[in-house]
Amino acid sequence: MGNLDFNIASYSITPLFILLLIGGIVGIITFLFLIKFRKTPGVKFWLIWQIASSVWAFTYAFEFAATDIDTKIFWSRLSYFGIVYCPVSFLFFSLSFSSQY
Repeated sequence: MGNLDFNIASYSITPLFILLLIGGIVGIITFLFLIKFRKTPGVKFWLIWQIASSVWAFTYAFEFAATDIDTKIFWSRLSYFGIVYCPVSFLFFSLSFSSQY
C-alpha cells in the first residue's frame, strides 16, 4: 500500500457515491439529534449504531469511487470499523429496547 492516491481526479463520482454520502450525513445528523436523549434507555447503543453506520457509509462510498486497487484496499480496511460495530450495537439496542438487558 505504498502508492495511495487521494486526489479527487482518482475517484469516480457516481449516483451511488452521492447516495452513500447522503446516508452518512443523515446518520451524523441523527446522531447529533439523539445526543439530547442519551439518558434514555437504549439510546447509547443507538448512538454507537448511528456513528458506526455513518463510518461504514462514508468509507464504502470512497471505496466504491476509488479507481485504483491500493486506494480501494485502504478504504475497505477503514470500513471494518463501521462493519464490526453495527451488528453488535444493534443487538444491544434491541435487547435494551425490549427490556432484556
